[in-house]
Amino acid sequence: MGRPRGLPRGHEVPALSRRDLRRGRDLRRRPEAPRHGAEAASRGAGAGPLRRRRVRPVRGGARRQPRPGRLGPGLRGQGGRGRRRAAMPDAVSAAAQPAPRPSFYRRWLSPEGYLGLHLVVGFFLAVAAAAVFDRIADWVFSTQNIRHADFQAQQIAHRLVSPRMTMLMIAISLFGRLEIMAPLSVLVILWLLKIKSHRRLYAFAAAMAGGALLNGLLKVYFHRARPASSLVLASGYSFPSGHAMGSVLFFGSLAYVVYFTIEHQRAWRLAAVLACGLSALAIGASRIYLGVHYFSDVVAGFVAGIGWMAVCFSGTEAWVRWRDYRRSRHQAAVKAAATKAAGSLLLALLLGRPAAAATAVGPPCAECVAWEATTEQAEALLGTGDRLAGVEVVMPAAPGAEWPVDLLSRLRERGAQTDLLLRAAGDSVEEDVFRLKTRATELRSQQPSILLGLEAKAPAWPQLWQRGLGAYIDFVVAGANRPLPADMAGVPVWRRFEGSPSIPALLSLTTASAGERVLAPAVDPALVLAMARLGELLPAGLSPLGQVRIMCEPARPSTAEACTSRVFLHPRTLEAIALVDPYAPLRAVSVAPGAMRIEVRPLDPGAAPGETFPAALGPHAELPGVDRTFLLRIAGWSGADEGRFISAVDVTGQRSLTVEEVIARHQAAAARQRRQVRSLIASGTMVISFQVPGLDAPMTISSETVIYEAPGVSEVEQRHIRLNGLDYETEKDGVPRLPIVEPERVSEPPLAISLSEVYRYHLEGREKERGRDAYVLAFEPRAEGRSLFRGRVWIDADSFAMLRVAASQTSLRGAIISAQQEDEFVPVEAGGRMAWLLGRSEAHQVYAGAGYRTPIHRVLTLAQHEPNPAGFAARLAAAHASPAVMMQETPEGFRYLRRIGKPVEPGNVPGPGTQRVAAGKAQRVRTIAAGVLVDPDIDHPLPFAALSYVDFDFLGTGAQVNAFCGGAFAQAAFAVPSLGGTRLQLHGTGFATFVEYNDRSFREGVEVYAEDVRQRPARLTLGLLRPLGPRWRARADYELGYTRFRRAGFADPAFAPPASTPVHGLRLALEAQQGPWSASLWWGYARRQRWPAWGFTGNPEFGPQAIGFQRYGADAGRSFVFSPRAVGQARLSWMAGRGLDRFSRFTFDGFDNRLRGYPSAGLRYDRGALLRTAASWNAARRLRLDGFLDGAFVRDPGFGPREKPYLGAGAGVETVLPHGLLLAVDWGYGFQARDREGRKGAQVLRATAFKVF
Repeated sequence: MGRPRGLPRGHEVPALSRRDLRRGRDLRRRPEAPRHGAEAASRGAGAGPLRRRRVRPVRGGARRQPRPGRLGPGLRGQGGRGRRRAAMPDAVSAAAQPAPRPSFYRRWLSPEGYLGLHLVVGFFLAVAAAAVFDRIADWVFSTQNIRHADFQAQQIAHRLVSPRMTMLMIAISLFGRLEIMAPLSVLVILWLLKIKSHRRLYAFAAAMAGGALLNGLLKVYFHRARPASSLVLASGYSFPSGHAMGSVLFFGSLAYVVYFTIEHQRAWRLAAVLACGLSALAIGASRIYLGVHYFSDVVAGFVAGIGWMAVCFSGTEAWVRWRDYRRSRHQAAVKAAATKAAGSLLLALLLGRPAAAATAVGPPCAECVAWEATTEQAEALLGTGDRLAGVEVVMPAAPGAEWPVDLLSRLRERGAQTDLLLRAAGDSVEEDVFRLKTRATELRSQQPSILLGLEAKAPAWPQLWQRGLGAYIDFVVAGANRPLPADMAGVPVWRRFEGSPSIPALLSLTTASAGERVLAPAVDPALVLAMARLGELLPAGLSPLGQVRIMCEPARPSTAEACTSRVFLHPRTLEAIALVDPYAPLRAVSVAPGAMRIEVRPLDPGAAPGETFPAALGPHAELPGVDRTFLLRIAGWSGADEGRFISAVDVTGQRSLTVEEVIARHQAAAARQRRQVRSLIASGTMVISFQVPGLDAPMTISSETVIYEAPGVSEVEQRHIRLNGLDYETEKDGVPRLPIVEPERVSEPPLAISLSEVYRYHLEGREKERGRDAYVLAFEPRAEGRSLFRGRVWIDADSFAMLRVAASQTSLRGAIISAQQEDEFVPVEAGGRMAWLLGRSEAHQVYAGAGYRTPIHRVLTLAQHEPNPAGFAARLAAAHASPAVMMQETPEGFRYLRRIGKPVEPGNVPGPGTQRVAAGKAQRVRTIAAGVLVDPDIDHPLPFAALSYVDFDFLGTGAQVNAFCGGAFAQAAFAVPSLGGTRLQLHGTGFATFVEYNDRSFREGVEVYAEDVRQRPARLTLGLLRPLGPRWRARADYELGYTRFRRAGFADPAFAPPASTPVHGLRLALEAQQGPWSASLWWGYARRQRWPAWGFTGNPEFGPQAIGFQRYGADAGRSFVFSPRAVGQARLSWMAGRGLDRFSRFTFDGFDNRLRGYPSAGLRYDRGALLRTAASWNAARRLRLDGFLDGAFVRDPGFGPREKPYLGAGAGVETVLPHGLLLAVDWGYGFQARDREGRKGAQVLRATAFKVF
């Protein structure tokens, strides 16, 4: 078979067998199941149990005509008074589903395809070239093996030196220079432009330009000096060879382009590839001959060129073909849409005339007429004093106007059904939709069972309907002859009557509307009542009855036909209803084949049943002088008792709502609850847990929380704030020194009515949530770039209240780089009805501060709710006057409220001068700390005093600065949460110690004092962080480290300490968070600037290749909030490396990588796993207890060739000292650690007193 349109060259469609063709023919013949109508309403996740309901027999199995349907709250069926039942669909065979179309990656990136094989080969070449290049670099700078090869190559070149050979090599070498390579590259580019091979043009340009840049960077990085040459002069660095790399890139790219461009000439293609390969080899050989490069330089240049060429051509092939694939898919979608539209238009043209003819002979329906009434017309209907049973009154509901609640209630008390009609203003579509949705939600919240209609101009319907307005209304009103757009198929349509209403004109319009409702002006109350009485005889669902004939006898003898008649079967009474239109005055009328009773009903508005013509017994009735249209009600017509009936079964079921309808009903329920709960006071507890650098136990802030909500009021009162279980003293004005850390405010919340549709919703089905049936809706932003939510919400299937919501915030630009929240709602009785209010909120955030990142776990539990409490304003004023901390929610976030005046204790009456004003946020935190550290690796107890300064808005720029200076070490960090308004974050840290400590050497677990080293480390980090979504983020850091080494005083004088040299490193990390879990995966490469031999002569631990080393690892952790008094955390880490020696291995210290009870630098391991756990309990008002249990399973070559377990435990206590000082003492014991005498079991003690101000 040929290649289908839209697929790339090389992607062939496999041949089909006859069996496949026969199967495909059968599938094409199979009808497709309907997707709209009753079947779509009866199936779905929400379909409920079906029930049978017996209905009176129907003559001859005639099918009942469905009543016009409606949309709206609850279940809307197929019309009439039973409009809440859905019809059972006919049995239709399910259409065969075609096989899913393979994705781009399966079809084009699989090894079986051309591009797949291309990418596999390109990826293999790139990885292999990188590995080979790395190995050559190690040989060049670490061992003598490759240098021997370089020397042998130089010797061979010297033996071949001659004048002619030298001139030839100089000429060959010229083709690798930039002055020659650039014009040749331009010629190749022009040739590719001529033959329109843009894909290979992009790859060639990227290979040449990027190769030149890459070669320059590699030369600067390795800075290898050139060999001394007596034949030519050369400058610059030597490794890798620029001529060799450039020749491979140029001639290799040229060979690739020629081979895949020239077709049907295999010999020429092979000759071109061979010539290009020999040219590159010749240029490389000329550089060795001329003595300007080593043999390893040329080989490394060849390898680097091959790897870079593979990257460029493979990447360009994938990118261009992916772009073409997306373009072809878009074109195919456009063609399919055009074909579908053309087919729909053709079908409408072909079926339009027969359909119009069919609807022209439909049955009349007096019950299908509704009446639009103004306030005066509705009062006139009530003034008649009659019952209004069967009357449906539609009143306008203008946006912003009060709807007549009392008037509608009186109409319903008299038996009328009331509906409301909205009208589109026709101005801006977005403003129209917003106004109509808001108004519909408001009306539905006040009266859930009311029906809402919408009327708009014909050109505005498509735009209104595309914006989801159909879920908020039950029917639309359109002109009698105005068609609606195709995407509104299945929407209940009411046709507006135009002109002066009368009974024959209205019945004629219902006949032409084929079951659609008719909306007429209620200008005449008598006409309204007459149509209501006719509704008993002309209901919806009349079916033609051909067995009964009507014969009219004119008043004057005539041979012409005296009347025309149409006879229908009444669906409820099984009587025959005849609509008779006389041509001349009549004398009598007869029914054939017979009847037991005939009742004549005139169509005059003022005539009552039996008022003009009494009922006649038998098939004959006298009608002296009747010349207007009238009705005949025929009972006991012949054949009615012959048993030729079937029993009809009306099947009803619960219709599955669409996602738009669920959202519209939830918005109405939310508006109803807002009116039900006008004010609220909810009280409970809040616990915030986070990690602070340098502290092993989690930091906790707990408080008793009271929330005040009312129109225009949203404030939070926090009482008895405790920091790590200890009483926290606030300032005299009630504003604490604790900063308010919260994510960026969401621009548009989900499930809310807005001017623009910013969220995309999807109905995932129904689930049980706390024993209640609930709809599960998923929502996500339609476009990135704004701070929005992505998550799921559980909405009660009965009340449409929100039961639970779990969401994560997207596109964050600030210090909070990840934010997830889950809220649970509880039922609370309010105003005699049940309201669902917030009961528990759990938030998980990641804070990227200056120099560190920490997860924040916040749990808010509201145990008591007081809807519409008495004295709300007084209680709020008492909270303002109390010593508690008050926060106010603003569009920019929470802000502290500063108290003016003296605080008043709870229970006392606040004075008139006590009030609260906005105080903003605490932007600066200062901390003074002092203490002592006892560590076996430090000669004596180390006292320290430190000052910490944290600025969350440095100089008003939004940047964060953190500085810490102590007697033993200093640390500084900064962070720019949004770099240039983007989501890219810049951060940097600096750390230095001012005291030395021991790096102890062990062999087989025994300390070797002769090899001990004193060290003093320092490091600097500068990096970028980019959130990849609400849960993922990527980080890239440049690390510069410097450690000053010197021989310990008791070490052997022959022992040479390692060089104190800068270490440059790159660290890449991928971090994630899901609820209370956080994880990261990282890799780092570091290279020492120089690394001479250290230790004793012939030290087996030293290797020149250790100048560069790699580290990588992963970790995962979880935080726990057991109760407001107990929290905990656990973290599991795994680390390993490559090329690690004694001074580049991992080590435990007192800051970043701590193992409880183990001294700094006591263990140096190259791989292993660690588990750290911590728990805290607020034992008393001024006392907190901490417990720690750490374990490690690592390999330290000084303690053996295999991994060994190391266990550490500890405890801590925190209490309050006078003057607001906090004292923290923690102790740790390492079971396998070594003390100063080399014995097992070591202890580390640290005591710290600090004050925040």
